[in-house]
Formats: sequence, structure tokens, C-alpha cells
Amino acid sequence: MKRLGLFGLAAVLAANAVFAAGADSENCAKLVRLTDLNHAIEPGVVVASSDEAPAHCRVRGVVNRAVRFEVTMPLDGWNGRLMF
Repeated sequence: MKRLGLFGLAAVLAANAVFAAGADSENCAKLVRLTDLNHAIEPGVVVASSDEAPAHCRVRGVVNRAVRFEVTMPLDGWNGRLMF
């Protein structure tokens, strides 16, 4: 579990670096670059705003072929913080 938490933190820091250039569909898709031998990340998908949620980047992945996760990061006004 500790390893998963560390990966989650690393993913958010890397995502923050990718999004620093500007949050858009191109940068959202670049999150696939976080993939390595132990972590598989799908390209991020921009989800349009709706009544329930503002526009955001949805990223899915798997850690060690066993733990699946999904992270959504807002496209506008995100301060780079994450609570999980």
C-alpha cells in the first residue's frame, strides 16, 4: 500500500509538471509518458464539463498488474494539490 501511495504522489507531481505548460487535451494525453515496467498509464482523456462536474482530465492506469486506479484533474484553476 505504501508503494501505491508513493506512486500516486509521483504521478501527481509528474502530472503537475506536464500541466504547467497549460492544461489542454494535448498535455492530458501526454500523461501516458508516466508508464514504466511496473506502472501502465493510459493516455489522458479530456472530459467536457457537465451539470455534475467541471471539465477535467481523466487518467486511468494499473500498478503491478493488480491495482487499477483512476484520477481526474481539473483543467482550470487546479492548484496541483491532491488528497487521497
